[in-house]
Amino acid sequence: LGNISYIIEKLSVLMPDEIISVSEHTKKKLKQDLDVHCKINVVTNGINLLEINKVKPSKIQSDIIFAGRLLKHKNVDVLIKAVKVICKKSPDVKCLIVGEGPEKKNLIMLVKELGLEKNVKFLDFLPQHKNLYALIKSSKVFVLPSTREGFGIVVLEANACGIPVITINHKDNAAKDLINGENGTLVRLNEAELASAVKKLLNKKNSNKCIEFAKNYDWNKIVDSVQKVYLQ
Repeated sequence: LGNISYIIEKLSVLMPDEIISVSEHTKKKLKQDLDVHCKINVVTNGINLLEINKVKPSKIQSDIIFAGRLLKHKNVDVLIKAVKVICKKSPDVKCLIVGEGPEKKNLIMLVKELGLEKNVKFLDFLPQHKNLYALIKSSKVFVLPSTREGFGIVVLEANACGIPVITINHKDNAAKDLINGENGTLVRLNEAELASAVKKLLNKKNSNKCIEFAKNYDWNKIVDSVQKVYLQ
């Protein structure tokens, strides 16, 4: 399956005269892994700030939130282990994990093994995206412990909801390029470092800086960038 996917990707990038990539990270991968020689324009993904601003915080409150597919490379197990570390000094810390995927059963078992049933709660994917925005707005820190992201739009969504993001400083994680030090933090993939970063951000109020950063990626601005590519 991997070889077939590579062939399809290779053929796809040979067809256009120019390519639009969602990030500098993906642009670099296209050149290195698929030997692309045509012009590559970078136009990032965007968010609907107007839609996000209309959403009110959920009544369900949490300190930490994760949302996404529960896959191996998302490393949600490291987040759960970090919660265990945080619990040593803050036994009432609350973590909400929103998503579904093949790792879910293993993650539920890990929560039970670590005795974190009161601290870590799971929710399936929500019927409407605005429901997720509501949960993010009623949380304090968004954690994305993934080591493989092509862009990481959830970083922008979390920032637009007014909360900082912690993600992993890994070469295959394009989401790291969206962190500027004021809207979140980069850490290595280990529970101790992640726990330390979470504790710092739980006590730090910087919602205005997060929202200001997210404004740079409003769809109104992104559409202008797409238009420039087609009209050049």
